[in-house]
Amino acid sequence: MQLRSVTYILLLCVAYHITGCRLLHKTRNPNLPATTIAAPDKLPEANTASTGIPDSNNSISQMVQKYLFAQQQLANAHVGIAIFHPKTNRYWYQHQSNKYFTPASNTKIFTCYAALQYLGDSLVALQYTPGSTVHAQATGDPTFLHPLFAYQPLYAFLQKNTNIKLSNTNWQCEALGKGWAWDDYRNDFMPERSILPVYGNVANLQIVNKQLRCIPSLPLAAADSSATFLPSEMHLYKFYRQLHQNQLLWQKNNKPFTATTLPFITSLANSVAFLQDTLPNTRFSITSSSGNYSHRLHSQPTDTLLKIMMHQSDNFLAEQTLLMISQQALGYMNDDAIIKHLLNTTFSGLPQATKWIDGSGLSRYNLTTPENFIWVLQQQLKNISWKRITSIYPSGNSGTLKNYYTPFAKNIYAKTGTLNNQVSLCGYLITEKKETLLFSILVNNHVGTATAIRRAIETLLTTIIKTY
Repeated sequence: MQLRSVTYILLLCVAYHITGCRLLHKTRNPNLPATTIAAPDKLPEANTASTGIPDSNNSISQMVQKYLFAQQQLANAHVGIAIFHPKTNRYWYQHQSNKYFTPASNTKIFTCYAALQYLGDSLVALQYTPGSTVHAQATGDPTFLHPLFAYQPLYAFLQKNTNIKLSNTNWQCEALGKGWAWDDYRNDFMPERSILPVYGNVANLQIVNKQLRCIPSLPLAAADSSATFLPSEMHLYKFYRQLHQNQLLWQKNNKPFTATTLPFITSLANSVAFLQDTLPNTRFSITSSSGNYSHRLHSQPTDTLLKIMMHQSDNFLAEQTLLMISQQALGYMNDDAIIKHLLNTTFSGLPQATKWIDGSGLSRYNLTTPENFIWVLQQQLKNISWKRITSIYPSGNSGTLKNYYTPFAKNIYAKTGTLNNQVSLCGYLITEKKETLLFSILVNNHVGTATAIRRAIETLLTTIIKTY
């Protein structure tokens, strides 16, 4: 009788254990996204039915350990990883995926998705009311007179209409962003923001026919007031801008000079002054009053701008894109206000609260998580066509992925991010078996080389592509 009772109890324990395991298996991880998103029509179809769970003998955790964590360059770094399978709405791998990181230029993924939602199919260069005097308001379009954009409808408009009154009331932003390094003001990767950008908000200096050409024109002075400028030796000069003045200084330099680009100090008045050089017959005036503008002048296709922004990781284009979104959504340009608005609307479903500061990722105040990037990538799959996504994001061996993922041009579409001691990469993988994966890898506080870390990430991701 005693033996029978013990046997009965053992059977009950086994049954309870099996039932409990089944219940546990069915319990959803609260960190997973709330909805399952079906793959867009244009996504590659998987060759085989996938369970969404990698083979344990070839587990991604083993790959991560081998190709990332075993690397000396990452020994003391802060690393976050999320690899997500949208078909089954499951994470295949997570490591510190809900922890906070400085994302660097991966911030542009947020800006890009917001632009796709707000800016329509083409950019608004100017809003205006026609008349003998055209009353107008600039909208922050960064493509005006930018050397990468040959089509210039605003320039043609200003040539045709020779009396322009520009309102400045919609500019409610600072030229430089919070958390930007002040001593980068001389570098062309950090131009100032403005209501009416011209020439990409940088001065282009180059020697043409043995003469120094500067567009737009800025005054030139010697760093040493006793020195004499010798045109015959200017290929041996160094040129830079003073901190608080739109004046170029020159001094002797050991390195040969051929060309450089230098950010200038921006304002609506400065933009108008630069335009007078190229539009001498157009009269501009600035007013602090605004009106209801009846017309919109469009410039470039939105996707043309976004492709250049994402492929070249162009900070200036990203910052002005965020301000154009602000103009479209709020009626004025203010980075704080539009980010608050976006976090309360378009990005309200983020798994973790995020500290979003600017459009480009130049700010070290930006803080977000790998899971937040997975959410944004997932929203893009849900709301934007695959063809459009892949036309905007860099693929293997293109854009900032040049010389990386060379044999896998159609297997990865991703955005890089780099600041000193920070490396990041987020985007989409298409595996050999046609599985679509979303991934976010954020590395902070490393003391190695960015190239070595990028190569380690490349080895990991290409192994995943080939394995699954």
